[in-house]
Amino acid sequence: MRFVFVSESPDRVRGGIERHAASLVGELTRRGHSARLVRPEEFVRADAEGADWLVFDGVRRLAILRHARHLRGGPRLALFPHGSFMETSRRTELRRSGAWTPPRQFWARLGFDRWLGARVFCRFDRWLVLAEAEGREIEALFGIPPERMTVVGLFVSREFLDAVARSAPVPPSASPYVCSVSRIEPRKNFGRLLEAIDGTKFRFVLAGQDRGGLAELQSTARRFPRASWEYRGTVTEVEKVALLRGAEAVVIPSVLEGVSTIALEALTLGRRVLLAGEAYGPEGAGVIRCGPSARELRMALAALREGPDPAPRPPPTVERAVDQFLAALGALPAGSVAA
Repeated sequence: MRFVFVSESPDRVRGGIERHAASLVGELTRRGHSARLVRPEEFVRADAEGADWLVFDGVRRLAILRHARHLRGGPRLALFPHGSFMETSRRTELRRSGAWTPPRQFWARLGFDRWLGARVFCRFDRWLVLAEAEGREIEALFGIPPERMTVVGLFVSREFLDAVARSAPVPPSASPYVCSVSRIEPRKNFGRLLEAIDGTKFRFVLAGQDRGGLAELQSTARRFPRASWEYRGTVTEVEKVALLRGAEAVVIPSVLEGVSTIALEALTLGRRVLLAGEAYGPEGAGVIRCGPSARELRMALAALREGPDPAPRPPPTVERAVDQFLAALGALPAGSVAA
């Protein structure tokens, strides 16, 4: 089959979710399918000619509006929403948390979803959701029937698994510490985490891309001088694995998150995960859930040191995700993992 994915490519933005489409394209190509990736701002209608499926990896509303509605008689349409509608569907819960301030872009997204969403998004033949809860929320927002939705789980990348085999046993920062590897932006809520550890024995190590939130975080840190923390900038995959391995726990204090790739990676390494705010998962042994306020984060951190570390989980792989993807699109050959 022939697939065209519309997504950011990993050479533009580093991060787990940004590598999602590239990983799927690589595995589909390895299996003999024709698959390629086009950036949203570069996509033109001619790119979809001859394709069986046009797959939007992430919700870029204007790109979808420009292209999906004009493709009558062209390829079938599929969408990985990646939790993009969580802000809209859970805005009441987010307001109650006290940790969420609607960003300026939220109101434009909300207006689009209210006035154009049902007409634009109903054109998609398949919705590839993170969890059943995401499917129910999309059904409530846009009236998309459940039979168009399939859960296709996130996965850890081959780059991560290769780094697990190669990473140094010595962590890059002195233990003990808790850590996070993440884009740095307001919804990640790191300021409240610093408030939570202020005056405690916890030390926080942060690595990742600054997406406009580092200066504000450094300003917040000055208000909590007893919060012990360090920022290590961007790290390689091997450095990331070493950082995760050496941590007491991986902390994801976000106000809303979807499903965190770094949490899946931490659980693969047998690390505990503190997951705050609104999220679809992961769940189960080794995951502590809490609210995103400083008080709730502090209480959850205190619970981290109780009991043994969880056993490493089998990693969710791209091979399994592609089996789920092909099954959802009716293109799964016999003898595959999901068959």
